[in-house]
Amino acid sequence: MKTPDSFPPTYPLHNRAEVTGQPYFISTSGNDHWSGRLAKPAIDGTDGPFATLRRARDAVREFRKDNPRNETAMIYLRKGRYRLTEPVIFTAEDFDIRIMPFPGERVELSGSASLTSWQKGTNGRFVTTLAQDPGWEAFVGGVRQALAPKPGAMGGWHVTVPSLTANDFSFREGEIDLNDRTSDMKVELFDNTGAVHVRTRFTRLDFNDHIATVAPADRQPVSNVRSWRLVGDARWVAGKGNFGWAAATHTVTLNPSDPAALARDGMQIPTTHSLIVLRGAHDIAIAGIKFKETGTAPTDELESAAIVLENAFQITVSDNWFENVGQAIRMTGSSRNIVVGNIISDTGGAGIELQDKSDRNTILENTLKRTGRVEQSSAAIYLHGASENRIARNTVTDVPRHAIGIDNWDAVTINISNVVEYNGIRNANQETYDTGAIEMLGRSDIDTNSVIRYNDIRNAGISSSERNAYQNTPASGIYLDDLTSGVLVCGNRISGAPLAAIQVHGGADIVVRDNLVVLDRPESVFMFLQGAHRTSAEEHFNFAWLPQTSAQGQAIVPLPVNQIRLPAARRANPTTGHRLEIRFDNDALINGEDRDLFLGSVRIGTRTLAPDDGTARYVTDDGRSFPGQASLPWNGALIWDLPDLTLNKARETAISVVAWGNSAAGVGAHFTVSIDGVRVGEATANPMPDGMTGNVITRNIVYATAPGKSYFNLHRGGTPSVSTNDYVDVTGTRHLIAFPWTDANPMEIAPELIASPEGDLHLSLSAELRAAGFSDPPICTTNVVNCGKQSNANGAIH
Repeated sequence: MKTPDSFPPTYPLHNRAEVTGQPYFISTSGNDHWSGRLAKPAIDGTDGPFATLRRARDAVREFRKDNPRNETAMIYLRKGRYRLTEPVIFTAEDFDIRIMPFPGERVELSGSASLTSWQKGTNGRFVTTLAQDPGWEAFVGGVRQALAPKPGAMGGWHVTVPSLTANDFSFREGEIDLNDRTSDMKVELFDNTGAVHVRTRFTRLDFNDHIATVAPADRQPVSNVRSWRLVGDARWVAGKGNFGWAAATHTVTLNPSDPAALARDGMQIPTTHSLIVLRGAHDIAIAGIKFKETGTAPTDELESAAIVLENAFQITVSDNWFENVGQAIRMTGSSRNIVVGNIISDTGGAGIELQDKSDRNTILENTLKRTGRVEQSSAAIYLHGASENRIARNTVTDVPRHAIGIDNWDAVTINISNVVEYNGIRNANQETYDTGAIEMLGRSDIDTNSVIRYNDIRNAGISSSERNAYQNTPASGIYLDDLTSGVLVCGNRISGAPLAAIQVHGGADIVVRDNLVVLDRPESVFMFLQGAHRTSAEEHFNFAWLPQTSAQGQAIVPLPVNQIRLPAARRANPTTGHRLEIRFDNDALINGEDRDLFLGSVRIGTRTLAPDDGTARYVTDDGRSFPGQASLPWNGALIWDLPDLTLNKARETAISVVAWGNSAAGVGAHFTVSIDGVRVGEATANPMPDGMTGNVITRNIVYATAPGKSYFNLHRGGTPSVSTNDYVDVTGTRHLIAFPWTDANPMEIAPELIASPEGDLHLSLSAELRAAGFSDPPICTTNVVNCGKQSNANGAIH
């Protein structure tokens, strides 16, 4: 079986084959005043190679002014390490160039400076002077060193009540003290989902009200802080591989992971985010070079990767090694490029990122491991605003979040007709939650016309019991989140998914077929189907707290939430506070229709509360008490006690409730919103708008390793948008899913995963199942129609 040619890998002008042309040479013993035409310095010292890549670029430009004949320029770097303090920029006048090492030699491009002259201290620590804060990143002997955390349980992590205001969170007595110097330390944060990871600094510490204020990350507010820890103070350096900074003495303290490497090479501090920038350039190949030690830039900074493509095309980046860089490769508005055969390890953020109209690129046969060492919310391969790309035959291992993430954020940032196939993924989602090994986000609410097929996903994440208390929602193998629609999920092999092999959140026109799933985790299911609203306008019920007006207690619908400013005043005594209550009061069972209320979230000011995040409790009218939950099947109240919440006496505070319900006798679920027993408003929540339609789940093979496994998990009580749709297509003569597992009818014969002679993964049944009358599921071949999608003459999926 051959690879489906949905997007044939059309290599640009320069692929990995040998090319000849006009040579230029660069050497660590070179001179930019020489001609660059000699591979090594002349005996008389009058000529030889250049010293810098920038000079070689200029020489090519100068040569082509006088020689318009199009001839490939071959730029050879001789062995050694080349340190750059700023990137070398190629523009639209640069084309038909190949940059590579001299045959048989090893070349490193580094974006760091070496910090030497260390003095030995106590307990394995070393100290040196440095005029400025070294930041978040440092390397010794090719190993990333970490900022030292403040000593404490759970690695120094603290759990807090989600923050009231943007850029704020509360802390308890003793968690931060007056000896913790803001000039020396930094703070690391997770939001209340465990999905958003932020590293930032304090701007203010209020020890009276116990409120910490932090700087916005990437020019965006830091909201809904759930957990945090302090890092970076030189006094906390203890374990190997930790370092810290003391501003008063301008000193760095380090307990190196390798003291011998420190003595030999010093500690490397990044001085630039990028090494090569291709801005409007085309037909350029970069091959065989090791890129090292660049810094992790804010995510909204374009030139944030070792190699950056900005409006570039027909670029080949092949067979390079990226180690300890902020990002390896980033494309913006760049199309028809190929990234092939690279090794990418220990990046600060994403490994490969495509954004803003970076279309029809091929990401092929790359190996990515341990990405996201600084920004854990990143994906190893990340697309947003990129279409018709092929991501194939990559190997991704040991990453904190998605192995492959494709996010539609809004009506502008969309991804259409991407193909993700034949990728091998191991140990994804090791540090963050609410995630998937392969994840698509569908907030643009469009048909993405995408394909996820023949990927081998094993150990897709960690369960709640395997992480500290600051994490919650576990991960899935393939996660189609927030209305992702129009996706074919075909022929994938998935095991080790804590939540579900495949998770669908509100999507439509999704085909899940011919997948092999092994349920080998305690709580995992085959599919987790979760309803979602089609439009944000239908999901919010808006109210306002109006303490000094006669309108107190009156609901305001709709309320212009974006015009409400959060009160500036805070409660002086953090041990007392307010009680927020959402009460369901018309539960009924009428002619078989059970009226229930479902809560998605409550937003008060700029703070968001989830009903099941551990801060709420559900108390029914008959006196029963449960932990907070999204489903309210009986009359009762969902209650939050908020000791850090203070309502301003002069300003209104916006309250937004995301809710829906099951109706009975045509009447939806009625609820009231109260603060401290004072009713703010009321509303009726009707069934969720129908969003999950046209989905087909068929001919999958599911193997459970223990009794009691579930096939489907219909979230939030099986709301009508989920339960009334036909998700399982059983029109064939035999249905290959044997569920549920029972002691009386165990699945004793496991399906097999077999590799074809070409090395492609496909599904096959065991001989016993064939003898029992089952036939092999149809497998997608080079004819894309067999997988339920049509292809046009250009190979694009439709």
